[in-house]
Amino acid sequence: AYYDFTYGSYGPMCLFASVVAFIFLRSLWVRSLMVLYLPSMVGGAAQNYIIMLLFSAVFLNPVTNIGLNAIESVRVIGCSLTMTFDQLRERAKLVLNPIAEVLTDKNQTALDPIRKNLFEIQQFIGKLQRNINL
Repeated sequence: AYYDFTYGSYGPMCLFASVVAFIFLRSLWVRSLMVLYLPSMVGGAAQNYIIMLLFSAVFLNPVTNIGLNAIESVRVIGCSLTMTFDQLRERAKLVLNPIAEVLTDKNQTALDPIRKNLFEIQQFIGKLQRNINL
């Protein structure tokens, strides 16, 4: 096969493009350099357009990442608040259900031990007050 590498032919450009494409696949540094070199390969209006595209790509990714992080933070806070609410509700049930059962008991038999304990406490406090006043 005959390759014409004279000035103005597409041969050198194709060879350069092939080498750059191969290196582009292998190296992050070459990819970065080619992105920076890309605007100089086109005309004036297209150059400005490509520069704006590159800047928007550079700045859009962090902004998108910040948005995704904010969404994830809201989700985590929501889950945490839901779990905290459920835990408080269960704790309230554990504390208040026995009290509610005692207070709504028809026979009031469940109140007898409480009344007995309160009466003993009142007697003990009364004895303490009498001993202090002596």
